[in-house]
Formats: sequence, structure tokens, C-alpha cells
Amino acid sequence: KESVIDLTNDELPTKSSLKRSSVNRNKSLKKSKQEKSEEISTMNEISQLEIEERKMALRERAAEVRKKEAEAEALEIANSQRKKENESFI
Repeated sequence: KESVIDLTNDELPTKSSLKRSSVNRNKSLKKSKQEKSEEISTMNEISQLEIEERKMALRERAAEVRKKEAEAEALEIANSQRKKENESFI
């Protein structure tokens, strides 16, 4: 980095002002890291909720499939019984 001198500023930096600026910089870095951490945590929570939502949708679909399979099996049984009844009349 190149040093830049502000020629328009008449005040000379004092040690305490330099310290304050470095402390403020450190606080802002810590805050930035904390905000990033919170953002990542929030994103993880959202991802977990989306995963749970998808799992629930899959369970619902699986239940619908089982219901349709049971209905199909019941129809097959009813058809085979009718077929037997029709054969016995012939």
C-alpha cells in the first residue's frame, strides 16, 4: 500500500485517535464476522426447514401411492370375484 497524506487536514493524528480508529476497526471486523456467522446460521436453518418440508411432501406422496395401490388391489379382487360369479352362471 502507498501512504497517502491528506494535505487539507490541519490536525495531526494523536496516539489516542489512532488507537480509537484501530479499536473501531477491530470492533467492525468482529461485528462483520458475527453478522456473517449469523447469516450462515440463518441460511442453515432455512435449509433445514426446506429439507423437512420436502420430506413431508415425500411422505404425503408415499401415502397417496399406498392408498391408490390399495384401491387398485380392491378393484382387482372385486373384478376377479365378479369373473368367478359370471363363470358359475354359465
